[in-house]
Amino acid sequence: RGLWEFKNYKEAEMFEMVNRFESRGMARKDAELVVGKMAQYETFFVNLMVCEDLGMQLTEENDASFLTDAFVMFASYATFGAIPILLFCLGSVGLSSSWELYLISVGSSLVVLSLLGVVKSTFSGSNWFVAALEVLAVGIACSGVAYALGYQ
Repeated sequence: RGLWEFKNYKEAEMFEMVNRFESRGMARKDAELVVGKMAQYETFFVNLMVCEDLGMQLTEENDASFLTDAFVMFASYATFGAIPILLFCLGSVGLSSSWELYLISVGSSLVVLSLLGVVKSTFSGSNWFVAALEVLAVGIACSGVAYALGYQ
């Protein structure tokens, strides 16, 4: 969308950027000069617009990197998601109560989601406890929605 805005409303986007720089203490003439020069480089200027407007940094990754990221995410969720299911299946051999199986499944799911959050924190650089709570909360919310939709 930023590219479309730049191509269709270049003057308005430049005016907006000049006002931003001026509000941060740059003289109007200097801001116009700097923005005029930056606008000559379309990709650079669009990245700057997105960063300023949305607070997001655009990445310059290629499709192969996205596929690798997608595969890693799939593998981690498949691995971590299989653990509670395997425990449930293995537990059904020795346990007679369905309530015990349910508790094992729920407990192992909570532990696995917490571990997934800890693993996530090593890659994201966030606090391990906060990341574990975040993944746990999302997992509980998704489980609740799935249970509510399936319960009829």
